[in-house]
Amino acid sequence: DCLKKNPRARPSASEVVERLMEQIYEGRRHFEQGESPFRGLLAFAERHADYFFGRDAEISACSERLRQESIMAIVGPSGVGKSSFIQAGVIPRLREGARWIVLRIRPADDPLRRLASKLVAALKGESGSNPVGSAESAPNPTPVVVKIGEDSPAPRTRSDAVRELYDILEKTPHMASVYLRELALQRDAKVLLLVDQMEELFTLSRDESTQAAFVEAICGAADDPAEPVRVVFTLRDDFLGSWANMGESAREVLGNVMILKSPDSETLREVL
Repeated sequence: DCLKKNPRARPSASEVVERLMEQIYEGRRHFEQGESPFRGLLAFAERHADYFFGRDAEISACSERLRQESIMAIVGPSGVGKSSFIQAGVIPRLREGARWIVLRIRPADDPLRRLASKLVAALKGESGSNPVGSAESAPNPTPVVVKIGEDSPAPRTRSDAVRELYDILEKTPHMASVYLRELALQRDAKVLLLVDQMEELFTLSRDESTQAAFVEAICGAADDPAEPVRVVFTLRDDFLGSWANMGESAREVLGNVMILKSPDSETLREVL
C-alpha cells in the first residue's frame, strides 16, 4: 500500500504505525501515546498481563506443576517480582485452559480473619473472585448460600458470617478446604487461593495461635491434586526458616517450592 503511485491512496503515517503495532503485538494490548508500560516499583496485576515479559519459561513451568501439585510456594528475594509473576503471568496462563476463581489475600496483622472474610465474600458471590478471563468481561456470579454450622441459624449479616467462620477455622483450620471445594462445585470452576507476601505472617502478626491456625488452614486447603483447588503463596527467601519452624505441615509444603531468581541481562533486555 505504501508503494502505490497515487499519494492519496497510500496509508498515512499513523495508519502505518497502527498496522505495524498490530503485527508486533499479535493481538496483545499496546499502549496509547503517552502511556507508559513500566510499572516501576509497583506490582503487575492480572490486567497488566499483556505487557508482562521476561518470565515465559518460569510461567510455563509453574503452570504445568500446578496441574500435578495442589500447593506451591513461590520463593525469592525481595523485589524479584513474585507477586507480578503470579498475577500477570501464571494466573492468565491458567485461565487460558479453564475457568478459575482467584481468591487473593495478604496476611497482614490478622491473617485468619482475612481468610474468613475472603471465603465468605466468595461464597456469597461478591466481587473479587472472578471465574473468567478478566474482570471487565465477567458476568455477575450466582450468589451461593453460606452454610456455617448446621445446628446454628444462618448469620444475619456478613460480619456475623465472618465471625462464625473465623471461629470455625480457629478450632478446625482444615475446614478451609471444605469451603473452597464447595465454592468450586457451586461455581463450576477451579479455585486458586493466592496468599501474597506470606512474610507478613511473621512481620505483622503477633498472635502465635492465630499464626499456627492460619498455616494449618493454608497447608490443608488443597491437599489432593485431584480436587479443583490450588494454593499458591509467595514468600521472601529470608523467611524460609520462619516458615519451616511453623510445624510439620509447613515443612512438607517446602517440597513444592519454586525458586524465582533475579532476571539475568538477557531477560532484562527482553523486558525492556
